[in-house]
Amino acid sequence: MPNSAVEELTRQLNQLFDFEISAEPTSDINAALRIADFLETKGYSFKLKDMCPKSMYDTQWQATFASAGTEFAAKDSQPAVAICIAAVAALESAAVF
Repeated sequence: MPNSAVEELTRQLNQLFDFEISAEPTSDINAALRIADFLETKGYSFKLKDMCPKSMYDTQWQATFASAGTEFAAKDSQPAVAICIAAVAALESAAVF
C-alpha cells in the first residue's frame, strides 16, 4: 500500500475514534488488534485469515468484521493494514459509538 494511502487510513481511524490511537495501527499488529477488540465490544465479530497459508514467499491477509448479516472485509499483504481498512469500512457504515 502506498505511503500516502497508509497516512490517509491513519487519518480516517483517528477521526472515527474519540480517543487518540497510541501506536500506529497500520504498522503495529497489536494496535490493530486493539481496534478489532474495540469493534468486538460493539457487537462485531472479527476474523483474520491467512490467504496464502502454504507459501513461504507470498503474503495476503483478509480481515473481516461482521454484524447483523453485513460483512466488511479487506485484503492486504500486511495484516495490520487489512484490519484497519476493514475497521474503517465497518465504522463508516454505522454509528457504533
